[in-house]
Amino acid sequence: MPSQKEKLQRFELSASFELPATFSREIGRILVHWAYLEHSLQRLIWFLLEISEPEGRVAVREPRVEDRFDMIRDLADLKSVPLDKKAWAGVKKECEKVRTYRDLVAHGLWVLYPDDIWRVQQLRGQHTENVEGPPHRSRRIAPGTVLITLDGLRRTTQHIKTVIEGLIPLEKRIVERLGSSPETPL
Repeated sequence: MPSQKEKLQRFELSASFELPATFSREIGRILVHWAYLEHSLQRLIWFLLEISEPEGRVAVREPRVEDRFDMIRDLADLKSVPLDKKAWAGVKKECEKVRTYRDLVAHGLWVLYPDDIWRVQQLRGQHTENVEGPPHRSRRIAPGTVLITLDGLRRTTQHIKTVIEGLIPLEKRIVERLGSSPETPL
């Protein structure tokens, strides 16, 4: 039976920053789409507060995306802007899933397996219990890996784009309700 040290060693792989160009391009798209989503949510907050973008950049901090969803929901309620709370909660939940994947590909350590499959090391959390068991319960000690495919990256980009497009009707309702238009369109 292998020792604890031997179990840990078999999970160590060489990291790389030289990803295939198709992966790098799609990761870049994910990051750009995510930044635009964050900006779109921030603009909705500024609209609801009825302040300009320069005022908003100075006065309103940029919390996590999930917190921005809560701010928009609460501000819409205060300003009597109709918002389907159930649908809004669903969009927020979807964004949480996308954020987890986005954070993994943006901040994770990329490793190329011997069979030319790319994976990202997952260092947070605990391994799930299974029959054989991981070499250690903590992912910081024995990192897990997540398979990343080009198709998965593309689906993530499209998912973020769909969320951004879903914010446009809300912006229109805000403009109608508050009687002002944005300085620049979303």
